[in-house]
Amino acid sequence: MEDINRVAIMHLGSVVAFGALAASRTMDKRVTAPGVVGTWVPMPVLAAAHLAGAVALAWIARSYLGWGAEGQRLLVAYLIPYAVTYVVMLVRQRRAGPEGRSWAREEWRLHLAALCLAPGPAMPPSAARPARRPTPHYGPMA
Repeated sequence: MEDINRVAIMHLGSVVAFGALAASRTMDKRVTAPGVVGTWVPMPVLAAAHLAGAVALAWIARSYLGWGAEGQRLLVAYLIPYAVTYVVMLVRQRRAGPEGRSWAREEWRLHLAALCLAPGPAMPPSAARPARRPTPHYGPMA
């Protein structure tokens, strides 16, 4: 039950944000937005976001794998929804461009960059070594 709660806490915000994005894109039928020209996330920025996200995900994976079987389960529970969300955003962003839906493309692209950067705050300043599994505390807090 404890693992289920951990996974739920890890994904609660992202599930809500992804659901809101999908609903927003479904309801918003605009092809373009007045005054929006170009992109707010040029390719070098998107590439940097991907690189930063990859570094953070590698740190998270290294940390979880140090927890043994429990860490492996939590890592899989973290990575599968993350990967599914990433693929959906990437595919939708790529499809919107050739279809001429520049506003939809830009919105998917912005959220894709944000998703890539999302694991970053999980990295502490001492990211050179994996985090230790918290020691369970039994009894009253002192």
